[in-house]
Amino acid sequence: MSALWNVIAVSLRQRVTPDGMLGRVNSAYRLFAWGTRPIGALAGGLLGQLLGLRAVFLISAVVALSTLLGMIVVREDTIRAAERAQLG
Repeated sequence: MSALWNVIAVSLRQRVTPDGMLGRVNSAYRLFAWGTRPIGALAGGLLGQLLGLRAVFLISAVVALSTLLGMIVVREDTIRAAERAQLG
């Protein structure tokens, strides 16, 4: 699942990000994506202690599925508009 997400996310960023900014955008993305993992691990551990493991898995599933809401905003016409804006 994460391999699929990586392909989609990187492809989208490459389509809509100006060439001169692509390195900075990718590094900022990785900073937030990888940098927040310890916070998620801490939160999962605390929730596991308080609510039990089943609750942690349920909450994780809800959070993961909520990312699908981005599909409402990021559609092909939105991507094309961003590409047009990039080209000027």
